[in-house]
Amino acid sequence: MNGKGTLLLAALVALALTACGQNGRYSGTVIMEGTHQIETGETVHGALVILGGQTQLQPGARVAGPVYILDGRLEADGNIDEDLSLIGGALAVGRHARIGGNLNVGGGTLVRAPEATIGGRINRGSGVQMPERPVWTGGVRALVTRLLVETVLLATLTFLVVRLLPQPLARIERAAVGHPVISGALGLLATIVGPSLLVMMAFTIILIPVTMLGILLAVAMVTYGWMALGQAVGQPLVRALGWDLQPAGAAALGTAALTLGANVVAFVPAVGGLLPLLAAVVGLGAVLLTRFGFQTYVPAAEAY
Repeated sequence: MNGKGTLLLAALVALALTACGQNGRYSGTVIMEGTHQIETGETVHGALVILGGQTQLQPGARVAGPVYILDGRLEADGNIDEDLSLIGGALAVGRHARIGGNLNVGGGTLVRAPEATIGGRINRGSGVQMPERPVWTGGVRALVTRLLVETVLLATLTFLVVRLLPQPLARIERAAVGHPVISGALGLLATIVGPSLLVMMAFTIILIPVTMLGILLAVAMVTYGWMALGQAVGQPLVRALGWDLQPAGAAALGTAALTLGANVVAFVPAVGGLLPLLAAVVGLGAVLLTRFGFQTYVPAAEAY
């Protein structure tokens, strides 16, 4: 799942932005993961939306439009013609940066060099952290550490949920495993419609707190579905290993294996990132089908 509760925001901007330009036309660039550099002399036309990964806007590089950061990290040391909006993630504004519009900060972590030029106003919302040290750039060691921390946290959370709410998670698991096509279709619909509304609200600074709450809810639903899939993986894995584990332990092991496997598969070129995304979409759909696990999903054909 690559540590992104915003994994299901993958399709959001392509559809959301189509309604934002004149005559329904809009050009833009979406960055979801990986490491990217916008080189000196390079121009990105239209909006730049960052959903994850690490992006560097070098001195002399230009974004001919607004920039929106929902997750991930941006090091902005070039020119941005319009507004720069930080909704989540991390933003470092370098001393060579020139922002033609406003700097809108509704959440996340911001580091700004005093020499940076802001053409408009600086609008601050709630939940903004202002550290005095630079944003951690990381590396291979940081990637491994983050992966291990993510895996341990998800496995621990799965263990606690199975101990406290075993039936709701079991209902989500049955919906995802028994009806993957229906779960996937509903999850895909939620992926398209829900995040697009959040992005539209995020364009208005006053609604950024509402947007953040919506993103947190999306993260919770994706995580819930991911844990249910981990529980589905856990029991066969325990049987294959010949271990004797309680259901909570088996589910935690399954979630750890699923998370590690998804991160490894994500490195496969072209298709690697689609498989974890597909799993997350199915899990999300199962959460919605079962009303967060408090209702057993019964297809219409079986209800009679």
